[in-house]
Amino acid sequence: MNPLSNQYHRRWLGWCVLVAGFFLVSLHRSSTAVLSEQLMRSFETTGTSLGLLHSSFFYLYAVFQIPAGLLTDRYGVRAIATAGTAVMSLGALAFGLAPTYALAFVG
Repeated sequence: MNPLSNQYHRRWLGWCVLVAGFFLVSLHRSSTAVLSEQLMRSFETTGTSLGLLHSSFFYLYAVFQIPAGLLTDRYGVRAIATAGTAVMSLGALAFGLAPTYALAFVG
């Protein structure tokens, strides 16, 4: 077996995992808009509060750009992509299981 072939497949696998992660990020960003009525009912909140929840994705994205770049330079793309995907997954799980607006916001 050619070692370069194995490395080639691992790179494609890594790329596919990152694409799937990016797809999930896009899905999570738009899900609050699609589910707005159900979320307002479930959390007994207003449209303004729900708008803040929706915009928090973009605020956090902006805040973490520089630290993510510095951490990527220090620890490498694989480690930071893995850690970021794990944190995103935990946040999505916390949001999905949150019984209150405050816990959903933290998630």
